[in-house]
Order: sequence, then C-alpha cells, then structure tokens
Amino acid sequence: MTIRARIESERALAGRQRTSVSALNGHAVSIIEERPPWDGSPGAWTRHGIARFRYLRSRGQWLLYWMRADMKWHRYEPAPATADLKRLVRVVEDDEYGAFFG
Repeated sequence: MTIRARIESERALAGRQRTSVSALNGHAVSIIEERPPWDGSPGAWTRHGIARFRYLRSRGQWLLYWMRADMKWHRYEPAPATADLKRLVRVVEDDEYGAFFG
C-alpha cells in the first residue's frame, strides 16, 4: 500500500486518526500520525512520528529515520543513503520489519 493510499484509508476513519506530511527546516520531511484521546474525551490529539526523510545537501543523498520507543528519531539502518527519495518512500510503504506502521 502506498503512503498516499494509507493516508486516504485512514481519513476514512473520520476523526479517529489522521496522518500528515510536514516539512521541517527545508532539509527534512516527516510523516506524522495524529490520534484523538484514547478514551474519547475532548482534548488534545497526540502526535507520533512514523518516518523522516532527511536530505544531506553536501552528499546529495537522502537518509531515512524511524521513531523508536524512546520517542527519538533513529537512522533506519536497513536502508542505505540514496539520491533517490522514491526508493526510501518504497521502504516505508513496504515496511518489511514493521518499524513504521507496526
């Protein structure tokens, strides 16, 4: 399933969760999942990082990061740095090890 298809299918959950893509500081793009409070009460939604793509301008390559249980971004070692961003997007879409979507 593509990231776009996953986002659209999650939108069909209408108000229960949403996934967004946001650009940070011009050199990184993050995919973020947002969920309402678990108990259904009104309140702030929680945000959880799914994947981050960071561009290294000096090397002309993209790196892929994932959010670990410590809530910090860590380099996703199974995917080497590449100039082809689409290759890293496919790694996230395939999610071979369950690191991005569980």
